[in-house]
Amino acid sequence: MKLKRNSFIIALSGVSCALAVIFLTLGNWFSFLTLACYLLASAALMLPLAADSRAGGLIAYFATVLLGFLFGGIWTPWRMFLFCIFFGLHPLANSLQNKWNLNKWIAFAVKAVWFDVSLWLTWEFAYEYFFDASVNWVELIGNWIFLIIGLGGTVFFFFYDWAMRRLQGVLNVYVRRLRRGKGAAKRPSSPERRVEDVFGLEDRSEDRKEGASAAQGAAERPPAEGERGTEEKRDDPPQREDGRDGQADGEREEKEKREDRKKNGEDS
Repeated sequence: MKLKRNSFIIALSGVSCALAVIFLTLGNWFSFLTLACYLLASAALMLPLAADSRAGGLIAYFATVLLGFLFGGIWTPWRMFLFCIFFGLHPLANSLQNKWNLNKWIAFAVKAVWFDVSLWLTWEFAYEYFFDASVNWVELIGNWIFLIIGLGGTVFFFFYDWAMRRLQGVLNVYVRRLRRGKGAAKRPSSPERRVEDVFGLEDRSEDRKEGASAAQGAAERPPAEGERGTEEKRDDPPQREDGRDGQADGEREEKEKREDRKKNGEDS
C-alpha cells in the first residue's frame, strides 16, 4: 500500500512539474503572458500538495525552476525572479499553514508582507523585464512605489490568496477521488452477494441444496394425525357403494356354489 501511494505521488509530482515548466516557458517566450503564466504554474504545483505530500511539492518546485531556466529562462533569468521567490512557494506555504493550523489572519499578514517585499525586490532589480523600457517608470512613480506596493499589492494579494486556497480545496477533492478509484463512483456492495456468484451459478446450486434438504426433512418427519388417517384409508381395499367390501362378497358366492353342488349331488 505504501509503495502504491509513493508511485502515485511520484507520478502526480511529475505531471505537476511538466505543466509548470510549460507555463513558465510560455511566460519566458512571451512577455505579455509572464504574469498569467506565473499564476498557472503556481496552480500546477498544487497537485502533489493535494495528495498531502509536501516533499513532492517541494521537489516539483525545484525541478520546475531548474527546467524553467533550461527552457528559456537562462536568457532572461530576472523574468523568473518573482516566481522563484514567491509564486512557486506560495502553495507550499498555504499547505504548511493548514498542517500547523495557524491563525488565518496572522498567516495572511505574514504572507502579505512576503508578497509586498517580493514585489519591491522585483521592482528594484527586474522592473525592465515587466514594464516598457521606453518609459521611465522610476520618474513617474518615484517615491509612491512603497504606497502602491503596500496598499495595492496587499489588496491584490488578499483576493489572490483566497482564490488559490479555494482552488487547492477543489484539487484536494479530485485528487483524492483519483487516488481511490480514478474518479469512478463507488458502487454500493450487497453483503449477500459473493465473488463466485458472478454468473448466477452459486444461487442455483444453493437452491438445489435447499430443495433436497427440505425433501429429506419432509420424508424423515413423522406424519400428523390428519395425514396418518389419510394414509390408512389409502391402504384399505376398495369398498362397494352398499358398504360391503369385495372380499366378503367373493367368499359368500363361493359358499353358495358349494351348497348348490352339494344339493345337485343329493338329488342325483
